[in-house]
Amino acid sequence: MLNFKETTVPEGLDEHYEASSDGTSFTLKVEGLPEAPEDKTEEVATLTLKLSEETDKVNDFRSNNIKLKAQIEKDSTSDSKIESLIQDALQPFRDKNTQLETTNATLSRNLEEVVLSDKIKSLAVEAGVYDSALSDVVVRAKQSFSVKDGKVVPVDANARDTEGNLFTTESWLKNLTETAQHLFKPSQGSSAFRSKDVRTTQKQSSVSRISAGLKKK
Repeated sequence: MLNFKETTVPEGLDEHYEASSDGTSFTLKVEGLPEAPEDKTEEVATLTLKLSEETDKVNDFRSNNIKLKAQIEKDSTSDSKIESLIQDALQPFRDKNTQLETTNATLSRNLEEVVLSDKIKSLAVEAGVYDSALSDVVVRAKQSFSVKDGKVVPVDANARDTEGNLFTTESWLKNLTETAQHLFKPSQGSSAFRSKDVRTTQKQSSVSRISAGLKKK
């Protein structure tokens, strides 16, 4: 969660701020931004800067609205006129707040995209996926995984792999070596994801050959 401290809370936005223990400052709560992977620091910083800029614009609107409201209360004599002027003055602020929430949601989605892509690509490279096929693997992974609290988790929390274990990115990629072998380099197979299966196959083949020879005798 990203925090931005203020000494006052914009009118109508109390639910978006959290007061400090001594009540002298308030923190803007921006939910849903997971921590970025270490090698994505620059991209996360850019996203955070954009969010900070939007917050500064909201603060400017807040200051202008406070001044306008004070002027209206001083010069106006009609309660209905005052209410109308106040609502008109606050509308740009409400619109800006909606825009900030939309921007926050967009930044969250972008960051989740970075976390998921980085995780899957890292495993795919280790498994021997062609560089040109990494994007394809990421697209496939998005159908089965999402990001929650900064971690890549299965879309279906109760999903199990073919061995009955909880579904993970590793077990998903291992299954991919069997269903989409064209994505992997022939000379490397899929590293640790397939080496065990290969050894087992070779062992079984040897036993089969010996058994076949004994039967001939």
